[in-house]
Amino acid sequence: MKALFAIIFCALLASAVAQVPAKKEDKLKGSLLQPTHRAAVQRDAVDSIFGRLEKHIAEGAARPLVGFIGQQVFIDVSGSAQGYYSSNQALSMIESYFAQRKPLSFTFSSVNQRAPSPYATGRLTYQYKGNRESAQVYVALTKRDSLWQMTQFNIY
Repeated sequence: MKALFAIIFCALLASAVAQVPAKKEDKLKGSLLQPTHRAAVQRDAVDSIFGRLEKHIAEGAARPLVGFIGQQVFIDVSGSAQGYYSSNQALSMIESYFAQRKPLSFTFSSVNQRAPSPYATGRLTYQYKGNRESAQVYVALTKRDSLWQMTQFNIY
């Protein structure tokens, strides 16, 4: 009887020990997959925003940018003052820039999607006073209240 009890006890103990690593492994897998999924969702959201920004900049369409501009934006636009501006002031500066320069082409050539501040850069080619010119564009995003907003816009 003691031998039977010892065998049952050992079997239960072995069963319990065998399950513990599996549970830890499942928890580890879950924690590793969760950030990867979040990172993929973030990359998709940031890619989508940069895609729309790229389209609007290529068209010289400042008005559609209003939905992407944060409450306070650092603006550095060639030929204008640089500094922190409200979203309305920033939009006005960008509109003024595009009113004088007709974009011919624009694409982001480099995109960094990593939080907390994804950014993209690209070359803008435009027509200015009858001449074809180009400038470098830099756009940075920051997440505010679960929305990605443009917090920096430079054209130099």
